[in-house]
Amino acid sequence: MSGFKVSVVKFYFSLENHRLGKGEGSTAIGKHFNLGESTVRAIKKNEAAIRKSVISGTKLSTKFASYTRDVLLERTERAIVIWIEEQVQRRIPVSGYLIQEKALQFYKSIKQSEPSTSTSQAGKEFSASKGWLTRFLKRNALHNIKITGESATADEGAAKIFPEELAKIIEDGDYSADQVFNADETGLYWKKMPNRTYIAKEEKTASGHKASKDRVTLLLCSNASGDRMLKPFLINKSLRPRALKCKNLKQPPLHWMANPKSWMTTAIFTEWFNNCFVPEVEAYMKEKSLDFKVLLIVDNAASHPQLEHPNVQLVFLPPNTTSLIQPLDQGIIATFKKYYIKTTFGQHVEQTIHTTTETSTLSDEIINLAHEIGGDGFNTFSHDDIDELLVDDALSDNDIIDLTLDLTVDGVVGLEGDNDVEEKSTPLTGKLIQEGLQLCSKLENHFLINDLNSERASKLQRRATQNENEVCEDPWLLPQISIAETVSSDDEGDLEPLRKRCKPLSDSDNE
Repeated sequence: MSGFKVSVVKFYFSLENHRLGKGEGSTAIGKHFNLGESTVRAIKKNEAAIRKSVISGTKLSTKFASYTRDVLLERTERAIVIWIEEQVQRRIPVSGYLIQEKALQFYKSIKQSEPSTSTSQAGKEFSASKGWLTRFLKRNALHNIKITGESATADEGAAKIFPEELAKIIEDGDYSADQVFNADETGLYWKKMPNRTYIAKEEKTASGHKASKDRVTLLLCSNASGDRMLKPFLINKSLRPRALKCKNLKQPPLHWMANPKSWMTTAIFTEWFNNCFVPEVEAYMKEKSLDFKVLLIVDNAASHPQLEHPNVQLVFLPPNTTSLIQPLDQGIIATFKKYYIKTTFGQHVEQTIHTTTETSTLSDEIINLAHEIGGDGFNTFSHDDIDELLVDDALSDNDIIDLTLDLTVDGVVGLEGDNDVEEKSTPLTGKLIQEGLQLCSKLENHFLINDLNSERASKLQRRATQNENEVCEDPWLLPQISIAETVSSDDEGDLEPLRKRCKPLSDSDNE
């Protein structure tokens, strides 16, 4: 399949050279590129559609494209590419889960705005699956990099010996899989952004923001059969955080404790063992009709004391073997964190949908309040004034979708090479500058005559006189700013470039 795509790419170059247009037959071209004659004719027949598909649904770093695709899906992928580039510029990492969620959001938005755009078959709804993500990254030449990382060492020798010792302990105690439990702590940086993102293949690095230090400790516990996962145990810095002020902390979905550094301590572990682990396990044994005798496996951290209980045997793992033989570290904790990240970013994407509506409502309230205050400037206060005050450099979803519409047929024609003649720019001569400055002088007089603010008009006249000699020394150093941009603002500071330009040239400059 890959050889066929390479041949198609090579065949595109033959189209660029107009080999068919020069009279070369489809048979000869197909033989040269190892393609069937019917394939050559089909590609030539659909040349315009294929080129339009490439220019509208891919980026410059794309390696190949050999068939037409759903226009709605093409616009969705183009929007995703623009959105990824925007996130990279803002140093925000992008994960695969986030790309999938955003793709679904863009797809629904474009489909609602233009329902007739989709050409997909009936019954096949876009789901942003893992397979689509893999093909999307390949089509757009995006690859995943790690921003930061760390390494760890482990005692492999002790890790090989301990399983035999543990098997003997289980056999001697006659423990079943339901009676063998493992507990382990993990740090959760609940505000931390992903440390990987997707960028173009020609790029090697990506900058990011400083990682958030907000951290909680979670203690997870499960039995060997996987039949029971005990209620998680969370250690926070505050026992009653402000964010949960109106929440009922007496019956939370997890056990809650506090420590100034959010660390596990001997006292906290002892309390968890006596007040959380033992009661829950005892109730579970009764539920399963098993004897209340269990084996609890933990690592040898200093915060894990040697505890004694008539129905619980505590076993410690050898030092520096957690990453190798700790059961919960063999993908269970990682899966828990992935579900947490997926849920968190899903809520974040969902929240962005309501941002536009909330912002519009707040803007209306601000405008109404300004009109109630009244006076100069407040009576004419509008949404445009708010947009100038609240400048956001980030592209909104609607902006990204609108950018996909800019890829018109003109771009396709340009790709074909039929209109490669560049527009000739008119050189800027002294005569043109003379005419432009005369227009500026008339425009300045217009403001001086019609400005009701006499003080501002006098300041404008005085500064224009002071800058006359400076401007006439070298007209080529004048600011490259258009008249439309200069007179579009009522701010006095915006008139300064205009006053400097509205001066007549000397005879020497005109030459």
